[in-house]
Amino acid sequence: MEHYFAGLNEEQAQAVAASPDRPLLIVAGAGTGKTKTLTTRIANFIRQGIPASAIFAVTFTNKAAKEMRDRLQFLLPGGKLNEKQPATIGTFHSLGARILRENARLVGRTPKFVIYDSSDSFSIIKKISKELKLKSASRLADCIGLRKRTGAICQHPGCNEGFVRYEQTLLNNDAADFDDLILQPVTILREHTHLKERYRARYQYFFVDEYQDINAEQYELLKLLAGETASITAVGDDQQTIYSWRGSDFSYFLEFERSWPNAQILILTKNYRSGRNILGAANSIIRNNGQQIIKELVAARGNTGQVVVREFYSEDEEATNIVESVAARIAKNEDPSEIAILYRTNAQSRPLEQAFLERGLPYILWGGLAFYERREIKDILAAVRLAHNPKDLTAQERLEKNLGKRRFFAARTALEQLAQPTPDNLIGEFLRVTNYLDIVQSSMSNSMERLENISELRRFAAEFTNPQDFLERTALLQATDRG
Repeated sequence: MEHYFAGLNEEQAQAVAASPDRPLLIVAGAGTGKTKTLTTRIANFIRQGIPASAIFAVTFTNKAAKEMRDRLQFLLPGGKLNEKQPATIGTFHSLGARILRENARLVGRTPKFVIYDSSDSFSIIKKISKELKLKSASRLADCIGLRKRTGAICQHPGCNEGFVRYEQTLLNNDAADFDDLILQPVTILREHTHLKERYRARYQYFFVDEYQDINAEQYELLKLLAGETASITAVGDDQQTIYSWRGSDFSYFLEFERSWPNAQILILTKNYRSGRNILGAANSIIRNNGQQIIKELVAARGNTGQVVVREFYSEDEEATNIVESVAARIAKNEDPSEIAILYRTNAQSRPLEQAFLERGLPYILWGGLAFYERREIKDILAAVRLAHNPKDLTAQERLEKNLGKRRFFAARTALEQLAQPTPDNLIGEFLRVTNYLDIVQSSMSNSMERLENISELRRFAAEFTNPQDFLERTALLQATDRG
């Protein structure tokens, strides 16, 4: 018994030892050890004699599932996870895929059905958009995703027909997309009571990580499987919901007691990640949120630095100040690899990258291409280059390839005839003549992010009165970046 509780604080130990006979919500603030607590609770259940095969632990990523398995292997000496009927640990989608493969013929598939990723799905959607002469494939993709995840029917012209064709294509191809891995099992369990009872007999103990991020269909799947008798433990933090854009609804977290009668709620408040100053600032902001389960995090560490708030007149002034602060830290022999800069959207990397390049400080950009390497930026710069220098064959070849000859010739003619060819005017005319923004929305992934990048480039271009200075500046920035 002591082995399982070693290293737990009082709040964590109480959550681990709570009765399996009542639904349990562990409200775990940032840095309070929620994964450790949840995993130890699973190990404790198995130690008490609950069959591992009756356990299903749900995570939101495959990485988190692997980490949970590794922790359990450490906590369960003798390799109890490797028995013939081990605990099932995976994502909602992996659970759904298992149910769907075992019953694929009930929804017109074979057990060998293929799973289409987002790229496969978008290829189908682009083809359907072209057939229906829709302006935006991205909009159709959003409508299909929203309808699948929330049931909301899109009112944009052609979207309903597009949805029907998309679903029929998946059926014809013996395929399922990621949303189907939740939707189809829900349909199967709703319509076939004997199967629902079979799965309820198989899984009797559910553990759900990041419960604040579940959406309506995931919640429905969980309710269908758990019924009124299964044991459920959920852990999460209503202040850390990050997937509302794809349909997650943290109200399921706030209303846990209504969804799961006789539930117990325990709160983890001891934060091991941040110092008192950071937590004090965070608590002072969060306590103003009227939609939350009230909690005040307490720092296990002392003060670890000041929280500083600064206000600037422009994004370029802000970027310069940030880079100078970084340079000052490096001058004091601080390790650059321990300095991180976070920004809300990828478009906001432009002034930061520029400031770093001009200061001569190296940096690593995580999670995407450098600003001037992004396709939409390179296309627009190619148009400005060609307007400035009609002999630029590289720019011409790029535009012909990406736009097609008809759009390319129309753009070249319009740019040549522009009365005031400032960089911003050239970009605006290029976007207008080619309908480039429609191209972005209809045929490129991450279209909203790309539109933000284009807006950011136009803001920068507006600082220049002639194309030569603008192109020289961007070229030098790119050269410095590559160097």
